[in-house]
Amino acid sequence: MLEGIVTVDNNQKTSVIRLLSQSAFLEYKNGISVCFKAKGKNVGATTIALNNLAGKPVYKATETGLLALSGGEIQWLSLYRYLR
Repeated sequence: MLEGIVTVDNNQKTSVIRLLSQSAFLEYKNGISVCFKAKGKNVGATTIALNNLAGKPVYKATETGLLALSGGEIQWLSLYRYLR
């Protein structure tokens, strides 16, 4: 299981989750599924980045559809799955 290092920018109220894998990912492809344990909490809009790839926005499923994370959804040491 990967560690999701959460970096927070308190001035911008944003977060980046960095996942470092020993597998070489050259691009994001549909069907990617990665489990990770969060090493921090998110604040505001959140992106996730796999290895050295650019960050992608993170969304949550709601009754009305997908919404961007707004803060507090990612909790310290909780387990998550990134699906593309």
